Amino acid sequence: MPDVDDIALLREYVDRNSESAFAGIVERRVNLVYSVALRFTGNFEDAQDVTQAVFVILARKAAGLSPKTILTGWLYETTRFAAMNFLTRKSRRQAREQEAYMQSTLNEAETIWPQLAPLLENAMSRLNEKDRKLVDLSLLDWKRV
Repeated sequence: MPDVDDIALLREYVDRNSESAFAGIVERRVNLVYSVALRFTGNFEDAQDVTQAVFVILARKAAGLSPKTILTGWLYETTRFAAMNFLTRKSRRQAREQEAYMQSTLNEAETIWPQLAPLLENAMSRLNEKDRKLVDLSLLDWKRV
């Protein structure tokens, strides 16, 4: 039963602070964790980040795991939760970045308008009345959209 060996390695890591024992767990289970992360994230780089996070979580929580823990099941569930949290944070970050971009473009428009207004007025004054009304009406339609 491979999980018995996993728990033995985990106990060795906890009891003796054995980096080689932890490396053994990582070596044995990295493909499982990565494949689960990849299925959830759909992205190679994101899956790598999630995989790394899962093993950091394992290192922190190793002492609290029961000797009866089935490590592959624990890793699967932890990977699933870590991937969902990762995707939530990524989505929120992208929304914040989009909002910041939109705000910056609004700020640019506000700073450019004083420079454009005189040029627009000059161009409008050179139009005949019929063309000027046509532009005014099209601007009204545009503002409704």
